[in-house]
Amino acid sequence: MSFLFPSLLWIGIPLIAVPVLIHLINLRRQQRVRWAAMQFLLVSQKQNRRWILFKQLLLLAARMAAVAVLVAFGSDGVARAAIDRTSVRTWPGSNTHRRMV
Repeated sequence: MSFLFPSLLWIGIPLIAVPVLIHLINLRRQQRVRWAAMQFLLVSQKQNRRWILFKQLLLLAARMAAVAVLVAFGSDGVARAAIDRTSVRTWPGSNTHRRMV
């Protein structure tokens, strides 16, 4: 795989960090509020901490992957990846024939 504009790829790669920055900024905006049922919520949060962290990291990875796909493969993507059509093959043993244009 090659890129039609490889120099623009270096501009698009930092765009992948934008979801990380937004995520970190949103973490800093949280404020602590003390109220009566807080102890119950703190215990529940400690029990579910790993699951919550896993879900947050999975969501962050999905956002970063979406930006990376748009940068590399989007129709108006920054780098516009070009796939060599001669290297595309069918599954072994398949009878499908494709015309290379």
